[in-house]
Amino acid sequence: MLKLCLLAITVFTLQNAGGNFARSSSDNPPSIHARATSMARALAAKVNLEEGQYVKVKQLNEQMLNEVEGIKNEYAADQAMLDHHLASAQTRYNAALLELMHPAQLALYQQARSSMTALFNPTK
Repeated sequence: MLKLCLLAITVFTLQNAGGNFARSSSDNPPSIHARATSMARALAAKVNLEEGQYVKVKQLNEQMLNEVEGIKNEYAADQAMLDHHLASAQTRYNAALLELMHPAQLALYQQARSSMTALFNPTK
């Protein structure tokens, strides 16, 4: 009986706290959907994404934004764990993004990232 109760609590917690990863775009809050679209458009403009790549990047952005929201909710009280999990999520996002790009697009992406870093880091 105790195992059944623990299982029910675990399933309920996963559905409510962090089980957002498999959502479709119609299930996402408008702000996440809009942010994912905006991010995909900005990247498409910088690296000339093809239509299929754009769709995949938009889905990847929605997954990442949902994951970040879940991480923020789960680790709000522990800054070190929050930072660790956010960094891991960013690493996975970057790896998935890089897998989608062709070599020429990758070069443009890295150039755009380095110019953004230079803007925010005046010591370079």
